[in-house]
Amino acid sequence: VVMFISVLLICTSLHVSSCDIVANTEDLYFSQQQCQNQTAIVVSKLVSSGVAVKPKCFKVGDSA
Repeated sequence: VVMFISVLLICTSLHVSSCDIVANTEDLYFSQQQCQNQTAIVVSKLVSSGVAVKPKCFKVGDSA
């Protein structure tokens, strides 16, 4: 079974030392579109609070 995991690069300032990579290991998605849709909700909330975010959905599973 192929699934997708949401990973975010989150930066609180312009300094690279303020950046963290966060993976949502609680929720795996059956399609890339579903992953992107759910990730967009989280990204929107973070960006509105002044955080820079770069999202990516990665394929995991049999043919990853």
